[in-house]
Amino acid sequence: MPAPSTIFLAGAVRIAAAAAVQNAINAGIITATLYSPGDWNTPPEAMPAILLRSGLQKKRSTVKAVTAFDSQVAIEIQAQLQAETAEAAQTAIELMGAGIEQALYTDTGLLGAGAVGLLERIAQVDAEIKITGAGKEHTAELHMRIWCQAYEEFLPSDGIPLTEIQVTATDQNTGDVLAAADLTSLQT
Repeated sequence: MPAPSTIFLAGAVRIAAAAAVQNAINAGIITATLYSPGDWNTPPEAMPAILLRSGLQKKRSTVKAVTAFDSQVAIEIQAQLQAETAEAAQTAIELMGAGIEQALYTDTGLLGAGAVGLLERIAQVDAEIKITGAGKEHTAELHMRIWCQAYEEFLPSDGIPLTEIQVTATDQNTGDVLAAADLTSLQT
């Protein structure tokens, strides 16, 4: 299914992913506050927190002469929490990560069957957990980059019709005009 062209694909994916995570928070599957796009410098009093933003986007052309792409958007997630011990922090962040994955990978708005979902597939996931022990509490961070793939096709606008094209070919070395054409009253 072609992704909607009324919003940048990265924005559409971020909004849908944030809604999926927020639904999991509202259902009690994840205990955290969601910030999207959010300030990535989270103070301890704001934890547990999930920060979600769209990051990189790649487009690979699928065919010649048509503006169609297999596009990938990276959803970047940083989940943060604090616990009294390193083991408790590790376990808690792993559970939060499992909840985030469950929320995203089963959301029909993102990955629905057929024409329902925004995405074709999750292409790749990179995840890293870090535990630090500065201060009284241990801080756990889960950094995820989830590559979401969608098909995009850009069709000509129904707005202003194309009525004229002027083409001129010049010799790069001499600047001489080699050919010129003026195509008017084009029919589409």
